[in-house]
Amino acid sequence: MSGHTIKSKLCSNDGCSNEFTPYRTTDKYCSFSCASSSAPPLKKRTRIKPITKKSLVKIRKDNETYKLVWMSRPHNCEECDVFLGDDFDDVNGKVIDRFRYSHILTKGAFPEHRHNIMNFNLLCLKCHEEWENGAKEKMSIWDKNERVIEKLKASTIKTNSFGRG
Repeated sequence: MSGHTIKSKLCSNDGCSNEFTPYRTTDKYCSFSCASSSAPPLKKRTRIKPITKKSLVKIRKDNETYKLVWMSRPHNCEECDVFLGDDFDDVNGKVIDRFRYSHILTKGAFPEHRHNIMNFNLLCLKCHEEWENGAKEKMSIWDKNERVIEKLKASTIKTNSFGRG
């Protein structure tokens, strides 16, 4: 034996006065029932919002745009050239790996370019995350994307100044 003794503790449950020998130094309760009755109540599960018709239309339009992008370009990451696969959708018709379709101008800031095929790069997951969260300016696609950004922003200005598109 090491000579180390474990001191007994009083149960931390308000309604219990049992003294117990803890298995770990962090143990606070004498039994599972004391621990469970002291635990805060579980949060109620929130209901998942139903998908609206507007959302379904947007998803359908996204999928149509992704297919146009997929069919118009080589199936390699535009940054690192890794092969992204041959298939656009799975046997159930669902788009495979939606991360492959990376918006150059974000959907939130430029919703008018959400479905513009010029506003896309085909990227692997690693490069998509780098584009979204890293140093875009250091990526090899930056120069090409900068020119695309200028064209897209110029078309936005023309559309907004003449009131049609």
